[in-house]
Amino acid sequence: MKVEAIREKLNNYIRVADDEKIMAMYVLLKDNINATAEWWKDESLLKEMDVEYQNWKSGKTKGYTLDEADQKIEQLRLRRGQLVKAGPATLFPCGKFAQINF
Repeated sequence: MKVEAIREKLNNYIRVADDEKIMAMYVLLKDNINATAEWWKDESLLKEMDVEYQNWKSGKTKGYTLDEADQKIEQLRLRRGQLVKAGPATLFPCGKFAQINF
Protein backbone atom coordinates (compact mmCIF):
# COMPACT_ATOMS: atom_id res chain seq x y z
CA MET A 1 0.00 0.00 0.00
CA LYS A 2 1.32 3.43 -0.90
CA VAL A 3 2.02 6.04 1.77
CA GLU A 4 -0.68 8.33 0.36
CA ALA A 5 -3.32 5.61 0.79
CA ILE A 6 -2.13 4.86 4.33
CA ARG A 7 -2.18 8.58 5.19
CA GLU A 8 -5.76 8.86 3.93
CA LYS A 9 -6.88 5.78 5.87
CA LEU A 10 -5.28 7.12 9.05
CA ASN A 11 -6.87 10.55 8.59
CA ASN A 12 -10.27 8.96 8.05
CA TYR A 13 -9.83 6.77 11.12
CA ILE A 14 -8.74 9.67 13.33
CA ARG A 15 -11.86 11.63 12.35
CA VAL A 16 -14.15 8.93 13.77
CA ALA A 17 -12.03 7.27 16.48
CA ASP A 18 -13.15 7.55 20.09
CA ASP A 19 -11.19 9.60 22.62
CA GLU A 20 -9.49 6.57 24.16
CA LYS A 21 -8.01 5.48 20.82
CA ILE A 22 -6.90 9.02 19.99
CA MET A 23 -5.12 9.25 23.35
CA ALA A 24 -3.44 5.84 22.79
CA MET A 25 -2.19 6.93 19.37
CA TYR A 26 -0.91 10.20 20.80
CA VAL A 27 1.00 8.40 23.57
CA LEU A 28 2.70 6.24 20.93
CA LEU A 29 3.59 9.19 18.69
CA LYS A 30 4.04 12.17 21.02
CA ASP A 31 7.86 12.00 21.10
CA ASN A 32 7.99 12.11 17.30
CA ILE A 33 5.34 14.83 17.13
CA ASN A 34 7.19 17.00 19.64
CA ALA A 35 10.56 16.41 17.98
CA THR A 36 9.13 17.52 14.64
CA ALA A 37 7.38 20.52 16.13
CA GLU A 38 10.51 21.78 17.90
CA TRP A 39 13.12 21.34 15.16
CA TRP A 40 15.01 24.46 16.30
CA LYS A 41 16.01 22.62 19.49
CA ASP A 42 17.61 19.74 17.55
CA GLU A 43 21.36 20.48 17.72
CA SER A 44 22.33 17.92 15.06
CA LEU A 45 19.72 19.32 12.63
CA LEU A 46 20.89 22.88 13.28
CA LYS A 47 24.50 21.85 12.69
CA GLU A 48 23.54 20.10 9.44
CA MET A 49 21.60 23.16 8.30
CA ASP A 50 24.57 25.40 9.13
CA VAL A 51 26.92 23.17 7.10
CA GLU A 52 24.49 23.26 4.16
CA TYR A 53 24.22 27.05 4.43
CA GLN A 54 28.00 27.46 4.51
CA ASN A 55 28.36 25.12 1.49
CA TRP A 56 25.78 27.17 -0.40
CA LYS A 57 27.37 30.46 0.60
CA SER A 58 30.84 29.30 -0.53
CA GLY A 59 29.51 27.91 -3.83
CA LYS A 60 30.08 24.22 -3.01
CA THR A 61 26.33 23.56 -3.19
CA LYS A 62 23.95 24.95 -5.80
CA GLY A 63 21.09 27.03 -4.47
CA TYR A 64 17.66 27.49 -6.05
CA THR A 65 15.41 30.52 -6.19
CA LEU A 66 11.84 30.21 -4.99
CA ASP A 67 10.66 30.36 -8.62
CA GLU A 68 13.02 27.51 -9.58
CA ALA A 69 11.82 25.42 -6.65
CA ASP A 70 8.17 26.10 -7.56
CA GLN A 71 8.85 25.00 -11.15
CA LYS A 72 10.48 21.76 -9.99
CA ILE A 73 7.57 21.03 -7.65
CA GLU A 74 5.07 21.67 -10.44
CA GLN A 75 6.99 19.31 -12.76
CA LEU A 76 6.99 16.58 -10.10
CA ARG A 77 3.28 17.02 -9.46
CA LEU A 78 2.54 16.75 -13.17
CA ARG A 79 4.55 13.53 -13.38
CA ARG A 80 2.75 12.12 -10.35
CA GLY A 81 -0.69 13.19 -11.59
CA GLN A 82 -1.38 15.49 -8.68
CA LEU A 83 -2.95 18.92 -8.64
CA VAL A 84 -0.85 21.66 -10.15
CA LYS A 85 -1.32 25.25 -9.12
CA ALA A 86 -1.49 27.27 -12.30
CA GLY A 87 -2.00 30.91 -11.44
CA PRO A 88 -5.51 31.71 -10.24
CA ALA A 89 -6.84 28.23 -11.09
CA THR A 90 -5.89 24.66 -10.27
CA LEU A 91 -5.43 22.09 -13.03
CA PHE A 92 -6.67 18.63 -12.10
CA PRO A 93 -5.02 15.53 -13.63
CA CYS A 94 -8.06 15.09 -15.91
CA GLY A 95 -7.37 18.53 -17.44
CA LYS A 96 -10.36 20.32 -15.91
CA PHE A 97 -9.93 23.58 -14.01
CA ALA A 98 -11.34 24.61 -10.66
CA GLN A 99 -11.45 28.30 -9.85
CA ILE A 100 -9.65 29.43 -6.71
CA ASN A 101 -10.60 32.76 -5.18
CA PHE A 102 -7.65 34.71 -3.79
